[in-house]
Amino acid sequence: MILIFRSRPIYRLPLVLHLVILLSLFAGDMAAAQEKGKDGKKDAAIVINEAELQGQLMAFADRYWSTMNSAAIQYFERSPSPENLRIVRGLFSYSAADAFTIAAGPKPAAAFLDMVVMVTLGRMVFEQHFAKQQGDEVTPIVEGFRNVEADIWEIAGRILTKEQQNRLMGLIKDWRRENPDLVFFSSVRFGEFTKARGISDPSRAKSSGGLFQSVAKATAQVEEARLLAERAMYLGTRMPLMTGAFANV
Repeated sequence: MILIFRSRPIYRLPLVLHLVILLSLFAGDMAAAQEKGKDGKKDAAIVINEAELQGQLMAFADRYWSTMNSAAIQYFERSPSPENLRIVRGLFSYSAADAFTIAAGPKPAAAFLDMVVMVTLGRMVFEQHFAKQQGDEVTPIVEGFRNVEADIWEIAGRILTKEQQNRLMGLIKDWRRENPDLVFFSSVRFGEFTKARGISDPSRAKSSGGLFQSVAKATAQVEEARLLAERAMYLGTRMPLMTGAFANV
């Protein structure tokens, strides 16, 4: 049986929505004022702020769900064995839940790195392990991961230099070579790479080698409050999507 998961309408959020809209307008004015220098120009080093990055992550997580859900349906239609179906359905469900959770994380720069890691590892695992194990049967999932990986790296191209992108991909490839038998990829976070190699958190780095000089921090309390409200609403409306998926698993 093929199940397509749909969200349910929400009827009791008018007060919260009004609060978020008001906070968004007020915070937007404050953030714009903070980003301008004495000459009225935006800092050239800043290409995105935390609120914008988190918004892009949330939008990506929605696209991840849509793309991979479509791929999973195509996979189910190929009538895989019960064991293969159980494994793939479990990996899809947990990775989708983690995508939503990562996107709503309190530190957007660090969350972005975690998302790149999870999606890239997912593609590697299905290409290198499950494609050999299940053959053409799993092709829809492989193609789905290639699409979402291209999506997340396109976002990376807007805020990371080519050298920084190469460094990030190098860390992911190194970790995969060192852990070739690991297939449960959705729980892997970028912090595991930095701890293993004694690398400082690049989302906090101030040096020229830091990955996120281009991400402006949210300093105003109203901006932090707006982000918190958006994260709560985002998870509150997305996680119910996972109920049917986990029930199937």
